[in-house]
Amino acid sequence: MTFAQSRDTQPMDASGLASTVAANVRAELARHGMTAQDLATAIGVTPFYLGRRIGRQQRGAIAIDVDELERIAAVLGVTPEYLLRAPSPASPPGAPPAS
Repeated sequence: MTFAQSRDTQPMDASGLASTVAANVRAELARHGMTAQDLATAIGVTPFYLGRRIGRQQRGAIAIDVDELERIAAVLGVTPEYLLRAPSPASPPGAPPAS
């Protein structure tokens, strides 16, 4: 039995986690009235680079690495763990993840 099975949860595959992080980053950008370009500038990457990680078309096709996740979370005023959380089933689309 794995840790995930012992908690009665399904493990999330890597692409699912990348998509979750990308969606959470986009939701936080909207909440803060920021653009992806604003965030890219704040974390020291190009908008193209960031777009490949959080863009809607790519849906997190290229995962954000841990260092980027920490920088993004700091700019958005949340924890990296918050950006990793999947929205609860009762959340409307685009809502931030449950706390």
